[in-house]
Formats: sequence, structure tokens, C-alpha cells
Amino acid sequence: MTKLSSKDYRLEWIPVRNLAVVWPEAQRPYKEAWAKEIADNFDPDKFDPVKVTLPNGNGIYHICEGQHRKNAVELLWGPNEMVPCIIAEEADPARAAEIFLGINADGRNYVTKVEKFKVAVVAHRQIETAIDKIVRHNGYRVENSHAQETIGAVDALKFAFNKSPKILEYTLRVLRDTWGGDPAAVSAVLIKGYSTLICEFFADIDYSRLRDSVVKARYSPNQLAVEAKGVKETLHITSVAAVVHILLRVYNGRGCRRPLKRKGT
Repeated sequence: MTKLSSKDYRLEWIPVRNLAVVWPEAQRPYKEAWAKEIADNFDPDKFDPVKVTLPNGNGIYHICEGQHRKNAVELLWGPNEMVPCIIAEEADPARAAEIFLGINADGRNYVTKVEKFKVAVVAHRQIETAIDKIVRHNGYRVENSHAQETIGAVDALKFAFNKSPKILEYTLRVLRDTWGGDPAAVSAVLIKGYSTLICEFFADIDYSRLRDSVVKARYSPNQLAVEAKGVKETLHITSVAAVVHILLRVYNGRGCRRPLKRKGT
């Protein structure tokens, strides 16, 4: 384990005009309301130094952590005000992203799961990078929104990926084939439900039938999720098991030549 060294970090007072998020992809989105709240309740005794990396060619230091504190100071006293900064001897976005993740790993600063996931991709973390590649290959992107072709269910993506990368690939493929880019189709419960079914019956599923049987049953993503909630309460099972229950019933319905059967049944 490498020890801390004064060569790796140093404390300096820097004008806020020289501090900025140079690499937005390595940082969570800026929220003006949060910066204003800090300014309105500013307490110099509680001001933590801003964490930055080495300056770029224009003398601007990238903020790894503290962009809202920095902007609060600028709102109060202008761009020439000096703030204490801890400078890491780094000058690359991947390392900046890794520093951000490390600082926020203990949860003391609220960062959404989507924001952490996206920064982890920039930091080249293996799992998040692999998941992001599969997501993009299937025409989606990880975003904290309800726009077409976006997925916000980061934990569900990891749930499916942990079964195997191929399970996540097939899950997103069949969900997209069934409902296009509808973001409701890639909700947490549907990703987990479909990936659980696919993991159990991977080699036996006719994926065209899985798609067509759900379409013929006239399920929208929301309708399937609502029915799963009712099945969960009736059968006293988990939401994921309820989705699997419905999919098996629909898949094994009329015209099914090779129904999916669980071992021991």
C-alpha cells in the first residue's frame, strides 16, 4: 500500500476565477440551487478545501470535488476571491474521475447512482465500462431522465451483468425488440425480471416468441409492472419473481410447442 506523500498533494490558495470543471464527464452535474444554498448559509469555519488537479495550459485547475462551494464563494465575493485548494499531482480526466469517486464513496456528499456510474466509466472502471458498452451497443445510454432510449436503473443493470455480460446483452435486446426505446421498458423491475428469466432458461428460450407473446398479450411496460405488483401481493413473492411468473405464463400460452419448465416440475 502506497503511503501519502507531500509530493502528491499540496495546499494552496487560488482565485476562484482559476477554478472550473474542465472535464464535466469526470464530475457530477452542477446545480445552481445548491451553490446558492451554500452561499446563503455560508460558514467559513466549515469550508473544506476544494480538491483540484494540476492546471491546464490556460492556468485553470480542474475541480475534482467542491464546485458548488467554489461557486458559492464567487456568488458572495466575486471571481478574485481566494479559496484553499488541495492540489493532486494529476492532469488527466480518468484520474480526476477516480478522485471524485473516492471522495464521494462514503456518501457524505449526495451523488446519484447514475452520476457515479457515468464518472466510473470515465475513470475506466472495469464493470461500469463493460456495462456501458453493452448498453450503448443496444441503442441506449445511461441517463437520469425519462427520455427515449435512456436507462436510469443502474443497480438493475449491475444485477443483470453480475449474472453474466451475455445475460445483460440479451435482456436489453429483447426489451428493445419488444417496446423500442421506451424508457419504461428498461425500468429496474423489468430488467431484473427479464434477466432472471433469461438466466434460468437461456438455452431454451425462443426469443422471438418471448417478444411476440408479450406483444400479443397487449402489455405495455407499465401494464406489465402494475400486474406484477398485483401478482406479488397475491402470491407473496418478490417483484422480480412476479415478473418472471407473468412472462412464463404468457410465453407458455396458446401455440407454445416447447414450454419453459423449471427443474423438478
